Amino acid sequence: TVQKNTFRTFAPANTITTTVNVQDGATYGAGMPIALTFSEPVTNRAKIEKLLKVSTDADEKIVGSWSWESDTTVSYRPRTYWPANTEVTVNGDIRGVRAGGGMTPGDSIERTFQIGSQNVMVVDSDTHQMTFKKNGKVIRQIPVSMGKPGHETRSGAKVILSKERDIEFDAATLGVPEDDPDYYRLDVAFALRITSSGEFIHSSTYSSAAQGSYNVSHGCTNVSTDNGGWLDENAQVGDIVKIKNTGRETESGNGITVWDESWQEWKAGSAL
Repeated sequence: TVQKNTFRTFAPANTITTTVNVQDGATYGAGMPIALTFSEPVTNRAKIEKLLKVSTDADEKIVGSWSWESDTTVSYRPRTYWPANTEVTVNGDIRGVRAGGGMTPGDSIERTFQIGSQNVMVVDSDTHQMTFKKNGKVIRQIPVSMGKPGHETRSGAKVILSKERDIEFDAATLGVPEDDPDYYRLDVAFALRITSSGEFIHSSTYSSAAQGSYNVSHGCTNVSTDNGGWLDENAQVGDIVKIKNTGRETESGNGITVWDESWQEWKAGSAL
């Protein structure tokens, strides 16, 4: 006699995925926040946030806070920039926890990454200079040309999103036709992206005469090829870029803009 048993396995139809912006073992600049993005809205924010832990190997205690930037994204930043050469670990035993709407995360998270040197670049439209500070010490002054009238570079505290080499900038991708006076197509050797909308610090030969003197770009910060190569070698994804005196402010969320919020504003976004 053959006995037949029938059973069903649990199908996790109501699980949500969690994406983490930092990679295990990677090195970032001192302005890099930790961002968790969920595939579905989270309504039980306090329960999820309470399970998220951040620790470091720094000698001093680091004060930080999570802040909900939307119903699907929660980010963590310290009160001030991460200390140089610090190991950071984020973990959260959130698998199976009710996130809201009957949804639960399918996996817990754990990432350990490194903060490199604490680099801060201050770019001043009035002086047409960039001041590069490494661990609090000025190590280079770089002449720049920024956005011309009508195309002003956005002021604010930004973070380097990516480092790119040998790319083409084509205004057609922004909807500018080739017969428009503002159309451009440039081959760029070195570029640091600082906004989602397409602002870069990049090497430029066409603006060489203007660098250090006046603004001629369509919103990017132009530097020489030599300085662009130097930045490519010395800057890190996650480094802080402070742009000032342009008369145009950065939109919240256009790239990483967590440092444009005061500490009180940032903490107010916590669910705890």
